[in-house]
Amino acid sequence: MDSIWKPCGVNPRFFRSSSCGPERLLDPVHSSELTGAPHSVRQSCPSHSVPRTPSATWPDCRARVSVSSSSRVARWEQRTRKLSGALGSPYVACYVLGGVILVLNALRSHWFTQAMRNQPRMDSLDTPTAYQAGLVLLGAGSVLVLSSFSALGFTGTFLGDYFGILKEARVTKFPFNILDNPMYWGSTANYLGWAVMHASPAGLLLTGVVALVYAAATLYEEPFTAEIYRQKASQSRKSR
Repeated sequence: MDSIWKPCGVNPRFFRSSSCGPERLLDPVHSSELTGAPHSVRQSCPSHSVPRTPSATWPDCRARVSVSSSSRVARWEQRTRKLSGALGSPYVACYVLGGVILVLNALRSHWFTQAMRNQPRMDSLDTPTAYQAGLVLLGAGSVLVLSSFSALGFTGTFLGDYFGILKEARVTKFPFNILDNPMYWGSTANYLGWAVMHASPAGLLLTGVVALVYAAATLYEEPFTAEIYRQKASQSRKSR
């Protein structure tokens, strides 16, 4: 039996039967052994099966939790002002929430990377051209995220309008003059680029989940932001 598995160079627990022993990948939990094998091994033993383990599904749950939780806290604060009252200032409260969001985002990125590393690679993406395309996506996403942060500032980026911290008017300069919600879509481009660079079908799936979560968030945030700045403009005209 051992001689049957030696040409493949992988643990027989992965497979049932096929040309090099396997029919399908059965144990993706241990797929790091396969993805770490030489390219010729991965070609002879295809590694693009659909992810089946919890390691690929945890990050999408965490993505939904991190975005929805911060939005719920911000809406609760907007209704009650209890967080600002407890911390003595809306600015302090906004900075605390922003710090929590940053930590959650860092953890989400870590979980995202770990999920990709624990899952099989896609041979069709495991090429220099795809890797370079991933780098371009990562670069473009980073430009959108950083320029958005520069335009909005910390409080504008981290839901300061829910704390009553508003700018004189809605920001319309780059990158907001070319794209709505550039922070969200820049972040999505970063995840997509990272997934392509890792030739990861699990990463592509999770990027889709992240994009859906961001799209859902904009359905509430866009009307809210438009309304509060409409009210601010109306009050400014009345006070003149």
